Amino acid sequence: MNILWYMDVLSEMMPPYKIAVYDQDENQQLLLGRDPSDDSASFGYITGVAETANGYIATDGNARILYFWSKDGTLLGKIQCSNIFGIRYPWLENMKVADDGSVMLLMTQKREDESASELIVFRLTGF
Repeated sequence: MNILWYMDVLSEMMPPYKIAVYDQDENQQLLLGRDPSDDSASFGYITGVAETANGYIATDGNARILYFWSKDGTLLGKIQCSNIFGIRYPWLENMKVADDGSVMLLMTQKREDESASELIVFRLTGF
């Protein structure tokens, strides 16, 4: 599958971001994201999207949230990175699905003394 994310330029003021999933023949299969009446998957700034064996994961760098969808596009849930990884205020950089199916999440975060930014890598399994 090919995955693209874009902003709906026809919406007024705060346009919702959408994630479009296409097959290899360039046919749109899914459109992930919120409808104007639904606030369950309202994105700030998508920094990564990955397809796994069980569905799709997206990272929102602005809101520091991970979103999870099933293969049919049903939103399964979302979680704040600080709640799952125990970090202060990361920037979600990107993600990559490894050969074993786990997802490597790359984040950066300033040290408490602000002397440097650190690259943090987490391995997410089970999805």
